[in-house]
Amino acid sequence: MKLRLEQPARSAVAVLTACVFLSLGSCSADEEVSEPVQPGPDTVADGGAISADDLADAREKEQAELDAARDAMLATPQPVDIATSCTELDAVLADDVRAASSDDVDALNAAYLRAMDAREVAPDETFYLLDMTSRLVMERTRGPASQETTDAVRDATPDTEAACAAAGVTLTP
Repeated sequence: MKLRLEQPARSAVAVLTACVFLSLGSCSADEEVSEPVQPGPDTVADGGAISADDLADAREKEQAELDAARDAMLATPQPVDIATSCTELDAVLADDVRAASSDDVDALNAAYLRAMDAREVAPDETFYLLDMTSRLVMERTRGPASQETTDAVRDATPDTEAACAAAGVTLTP
């Protein structure tokens, strides 16, 4: 017994067979294949294919970069020694004085960010003064600092100066 296909069925089988042999992925019996295959994410610019190993390596590298970035963001800052913190505090105070004297809001914002960064890793001896200095700078971005904050900075300065002097760093007035 011989199976006889009608003309439309033979055309559909021919198109379907062509699709299978050409590995185009999606094809319907109503379409003719006439367009070239466009490069996709698994091909390189010169038309060559990327090997599965190269693709896996690229994905591993990308994942490693993402993991490293995430770890860096989540990492707890390591405290610095008193001398390093005092040196940074001195620089923050100098930045604050320069910025306050010029009423430069951008400079005040930069001094605030620097104080906050230094505060994150500061030892107890310098933490409070850095905290109050960052508050003072923030208030100055909106106008004159409050008397309460100014007094807190003034009151914290002698103890911090003594700790810094013991560490071999002199704070510049």
